[in-house]
Amino acid sequence: MATSPYWNEEWMTINNDTPDILAVGDSWFWYLFSNMLNPINNFWNGRYAVLALGGNGQTADELTSGQNRQDLADNISAYRAGIRLIIFSGGGNDITGGSLRQMLQPDCSAALTVADCFRPGQPNHQFTDVAHACNQVIAIRDANGSKATIVAHDYDYAIPDGNDKLVGPRLKGPLDDCRVPVPLRQPLINSLIDGLGATFNGIRMSNPGKFDFVHTAGTLDSGDWGQEAHPTPKGFEKLASKKWRDVLKNYLPVN
Repeated sequence: MATSPYWNEEWMTINNDTPDILAVGDSWFWYLFSNMLNPINNFWNGRYAVLALGGNGQTADELTSGQNRQDLADNISAYRAGIRLIIFSGGGNDITGGSLRQMLQPDCSAALTVADCFRPGQPNHQFTDVAHACNQVIAIRDANGSKATIVAHDYDYAIPDGNDKLVGPRLKGPLDDCRVPVPLRQPLINSLIDGLGATFNGIRMSNPGKFDFVHTAGTLDSGDWGQEAHPTPKGFEKLASKKWRDVLKNYLPVN
């Protein structure tokens, strides 16, 4: 059994392995320097194989449409007898970077509240897109004969400090461009994370036994962030040990 996640199905095949857990996700599962999958994988100490699908920078919709949708369907269909869990990291790119800029009014300099900063219909439109993507994962699961529970997460309250050199402007850049007043910036980011959490909780309530989520928001301290949108390796380990572990042990034995 693999001691690290598989980010390539070919590697898994060469190792004569099959997936027990499908990890459908964005950079929090794929980021080169540190990611969420490594500490999650350590819970099982090689007992279960984790296969990653998706890729860096992808929105929830992109993770569940086009070739990504086909890859997910094909893997569930091929390995459904052995798949015990599907974990999902989606929604972060729907509320950061270019997506964040598109949600904001072009000039928020006169805004007095967080709500004043958003275009009409936002951010609810973004949360609707994320909910649709979650429902697509459920539909793909059902259509391909899997009973595996899907587990998502709601990231954490990232700090818009401009530390984004490796991944591009994620938070401070769009907030600067749209002239969001400094006192509203952290509350605005927090409100978006809270909105994701509420979205995932709504999906969970509507799909008992099929969908669950890890409420990770509020776990990290300022020193746990390596960049605006990514924790340090120790930050990811903190999220895993303090939050993910308690949820995942409901579905698989963990160390």
